[in-house]
Amino acid sequence: MMPYIAHSILLLPEACNRALWVLGPALENGASDRFGPSPSRLLRVALLLCFLTTGSLASSAQNIQPTDSLFLDKIRTELQLPSALQDQIDSIYKMPIARLQQIDKEMNRLARTDIPQTEKDARFVELRAEKKALKEDRDLSILRLLTPEQQEIYSTKVVPAKPAVLHMGSNHDRASCTVCVKPQQ
Repeated sequence: MMPYIAHSILLLPEACNRALWVLGPALENGASDRFGPSPSRLLRVALLLCFLTTGSLASSAQNIQPTDSLFLDKIRTELQLPSALQDQIDSIYKMPIARLQQIDKEMNRLARTDIPQTEKDARFVELRAEKKALKEDRDLSILRLLTPEQQEIYSTKVVPAKPAVLHMGSNHDRASCTVCVKPQQ
């Protein structure tokens, strides 16, 4: 909810300008006719449109996650691509976003259901595999557009290396761990 509010605040001046641009001529003419709208009523409508437009602009701009936009910015800065290639990469990157968001919603819904845990786990595995496949296809499509030099920069500077598996994981059993428990001497 907080990113939505922050984004709405950033879009507020643009939305107000749009609403006043639409209603500006009527406000300037001072439409005070008995049957026509008064300037104060038009101003109230303009402010209402301002807030409604802000919400619609913010919701349409939230299709992409902040991490995704940072990733796209990093591609632009590190690879220094021409604008046509940047547009292609942007469209390829944004193509699976709707399905990825549907998968996330499905996983959240599935977590709250009362179905047996074994069925949940099986469905989670399927959804995670689909999500991984979508991301891999997207990344491969982007790599196909790049030259070999750009691919090297992409793999070293843009895409972060996967972190090494740490010794202490979520399924760590300290009692039977050969690293944690030193043999008795």
